[in-house]
Amino acid sequence: MKDSLSFFYYIALKHDPSVLLKNIVDKIILLTLLLTALYGRSGAHSNYELQTTFFEMDSAARDSAIYTLSAKHLKRPSNSILIRQLAEAYTAKNDIDSALKYWQLYTNIEGSNDTSFYTQAQLYYSIKSFDSASVCIHDALALQPDRILYTEMLALTDYRLQKTDSALSLCEKILSQSPSDVNALLLSGIILRDQRKNTEALGRFDQCLKADPANTDALVHRADEYMLLKRYTDAMRDYSAARADLSNNADILNNIGICCYESGAYQQAISYFKKAIASNHLHPQSYYNKGLSYYHLNDLDTASTDMKKAGTIWDSCHTDTCHAYFLDAIYYLGMCYKKIGNLPAARCHFELLQKEKYSKDLSTEIKLIDYSLFISQNWYYFLLLLFLTIGLIIVLIRLMRRP
Repeated sequence: MKDSLSFFYYIALKHDPSVLLKNIVDKIILLTLLLTALYGRSGAHSNYELQTTFFEMDSAARDSAIYTLSAKHLKRPSNSILIRQLAEAYTAKNDIDSALKYWQLYTNIEGSNDTSFYTQAQLYYSIKSFDSASVCIHDALALQPDRILYTEMLALTDYRLQKTDSALSLCEKILSQSPSDVNALLLSGIILRDQRKNTEALGRFDQCLKADPANTDALVHRADEYMLLKRYTDAMRDYSAARADLSNNADILNNIGICCYESGAYQQAISYFKKAIASNHLHPQSYYNKGLSYYHLNDLDTASTDMKKAGTIWDSCHTDTCHAYFLDAIYYLGMCYKKIGNLPAARCHFELLQKEKYSKDLSTEIKLIDYSLFISQNWYYFLLLLFLTIGLIIVLIRLMRRP
């Protein structure tokens, strides 16, 4: 059974673009770090001003503020205001370990502050510690069960923990309260697409864009859905609207290249595959697609080089899915060798594919190559036979002309 790896988008054999669009790592949206709630004690207003200042400070000023706050904290280690200010300062600095340390200290003192749990959940999420993020966001929801923002975070965390049914259920709960919630619409659309409920997924992306027409994430995800449905013109329209051609995401650039390829614009497709490779030099599907484009342009040397590179990367992956893609690269590499005239190499590749029970029967190709090789290796015998035949015909004609 083939693995369902998310990062292989490539143009499949027989011009069937098989685009596996479950690239969770690159395409799921991180909720923006929001530190908007005041902590409901004396000095709250001044702390909010200080928090805002932390994010606006340059690094030197922020470090100086942290040094000053740390010195005060040593003298007053149980002061919750100082601890929170340090937590906010380290959060602004993006020093995740230190930020978590002080947020946890603050939580130990102010255990009823839901925003501190929520912020910790976001920090854990940002470093892909999804189990810890889940624990924190559950604590936040225990204090404020009706906060949609917290439910969104829990849905996102459950999705990253592959609890897709739970994540979808949470999205539906949010949408029952707020039907135009953009985050819930987008995440539920992604989950439905993963479940191959393409019509429902497309509907969610449409709703998301109706609520927020400029949402580039929704545009890109809808374009991905169109790719699955082989609606390349629609996909290209959404990619263009999202200005995805300016992206440095290899998967997106590769998909745009596929749209160009399907319209027959091979040179334009190649330019996008090159951009994808520049963004990620170990992106096998872009090498494969670029090679396939060159194959159709009859630039067989370049095509074979790209197919070799794609095959090498896929062969090092050691999964069933990678192996299946590796065999596709081997097929086109064999076709390149056949067109170039390197028949022994072509036969070797086709024979390997037959042993691997490749989806395409290549026995006829192998027989034709064998006939060609036999003729090319024994041409002088055929030439001698031709001369003997001509000589025999001449002798017979002369004998027939004698009285």
